[in-house]
Amino acid sequence: MIVVGCGRSHADRTVTAIPQLASQEVYLSERAGLEEAAAPLSVKIDWNGPSDSDPQRQVDLLTAATNSNRYGIVINPIGTNASTSSIQRALSKGIPVVVARDSVNLAPQAHLSFLLEDYAAGASLVTDRLNEVTGGRGQVMILGLDPNATSSRSRFDSVEHALQRDCPQINVADRVISPFSSGFAQIAAEQALQRHPDLVAFIALNNRAGLGAAMAVKVKGASSRIRVIVFDQSLPLLLRLRRGEVDSVIVQNMRAIGRAAMQNIDADRRGQRYEHAVTFKPQLVTLKNIDLENTQETLTVNWEPR
Repeated sequence: MIVVGCGRSHADRTVTAIPQLASQEVYLSERAGLEEAAAPLSVKIDWNGPSDSDPQRQVDLLTAATNSNRYGIVINPIGTNASTSSIQRALSKGIPVVVARDSVNLAPQAHLSFLLEDYAAGASLVTDRLNEVTGGRGQVMILGLDPNATSSRSRFDSVEHALQRDCPQINVADRVISPFSSGFAQIAAEQALQRHPDLVAFIALNNRAGLGAAMAVKVKGASSRIRVIVFDQSLPLLLRLRRGEVDSVIVQNMRAIGRAAMQNIDADRRGQRYEHAVTFKPQLVTLKNIDLENTQETLTVNWEPR
């Protein structure tokens, strides 16, 4: 816990929020949390991010927010290095910055806090589900590793470790790098099914890979036999879960992260204590619990005031 000093008044009560992808559901849930926490504080959220995975666009938006001396900045960084210099410039001007879900190569410090994914907890959800639906036996494939993304590697390493610890009789038949589109992932999944016809599950490290795996399994007519377990929610994935084409989704609690980000920024501006490094546990969503109130609360992308 870091104390930032006395409260600081600020005329422009606007927080710039920079997601990795501005229109993707996983980040829109974060926006819902930001807006929910900002409304009673009379703070405006300026939501603006890339339409594709463009780290330079994030740097440009960070620079603009710093030049405008915003009330605070929230960023879901693309990569660990691209935005560090821009973040440091914002900090030097006393602007609170919150790094959300994925980390950067900076340590928690005055005005800088981290609200991160709990990789180990997500991996444990995967192995618990595999033991439940496969009896802890069979071959699985891990799909969607992006070697250029530290967060993707952290998920991969956590899943591998959890499989060795919790599922000793489950064998990883293949590990496929597929950082690109769901179409690329589908091709990779179809090829894997040809090489390993006895697969019992795909573990997809992101929603693009999950969508590709689900389409490949559906084409093969094997949705009832091959489970697709996916990290990160998206509307197409949740629709396929309802149809039985996806077994389960590891849902990041981005709404809670959004609320906490706004609270950190406001506490920083007021000179109050707050935690500068917190991890958030994800939730396993299946057909059985998707319509429960607490699940819908996590998944909502509605940020209209109640």
